[in-house]
This record gives sequence, C-alpha cells and structure tokens, in this order.
Amino acid sequence: MDPGHTLGLCALDLHGNFLYAKSTKGGIEDAVSIISSWGTPSVIASDVYPAPDFVMRLASYFNVKLNVPKKTFREDDKREILRSYEKKTGKKITHNAHERDALSASVFAYRQNQNTLNSIFASDYENKQKMAHLVLQGYRKEAAISMLKPKKDK
Repeated sequence: MDPGHTLGLCALDLHGNFLYAKSTKGGIEDAVSIISSWGTPSVIASDVYPAPDFVMRLASYFNVKLNVPKKTFREDDKREILRSYEKKTGKKITHNAHERDALSASVFAYRQNQNTLNSIFASDYENKQKMAHLVLQGYRKEAAISMLKPKKDK
C-alpha cells in the first residue's frame, strides 16, 4: 500500500499475479473495507522505509506481517515494475502514482518470499494456499502442517 492524502492499494496472489489496484481518499476504515472485499491478506507491504504508522496499523488490524524495504524505492524502479506487469498482463493496470507505488511494494514483498512460496506450491502439501499464508506469517512448515491437520474425533 501507499499511504498519503490519496491511498494506493494493490493486491497480488500468492503466485505473484496482479489481482487489483485501487486508490481512495478514505482513511483506514476505507482501506480495511477495500482489502477485505478482495479477500484475506497474507502480508501488508510498504514501499518506503520506515513504514508509516498507517501501514503498521493496517498490518496490525489484519494481524499479518508487515513487509518493509531496507530503503525507499527509487522512482525509476517503480516505473520499471509497472512496465513489466503491464507487459505481462497486456493492459494498463494502475491509474496513478499511488497505485503504482502500491504495486511496487506488493512486488517487492512477493519477490522476498518467492522461493518459499514456489517450494510450497511445488510440494505435495494439502491446502497449499493456507500453508503459504501460515508460512508467510512466520510459522515453520512443520508447525503449519500440524495446524492444518484435521483434529481426530473422540
């Protein structure tokens, strides 16, 4: 996400595919509503370091990890990420700099977790989506497997 007077939001799936981008002038309630309408987030990401309070509050609201870069992204890097995703999808996917910045944060978070996610989706685990969500939250794979096993009836 990209907070400010205009809030930029973007969502990728757990395979790094672009899903949604939106901007709004609303506050945290509006952001929660928009994100909830898209589904349950696994990570909230910022494109600036340190993460603004708004972004930290949103991650806390959804009880998910916050992904923050070690340094703020350069504008050229953000434009390159946007160009590559628009080329991949064959269409314009953002409408302003706020959505572009949110896309950059999302892509950065995905790239940091890409190897882990790829190993989960290439495995024979059951319920790979939930497994990936738990691992992104910091659970070890073994713990996530245990959490996803059905409880035995007494």
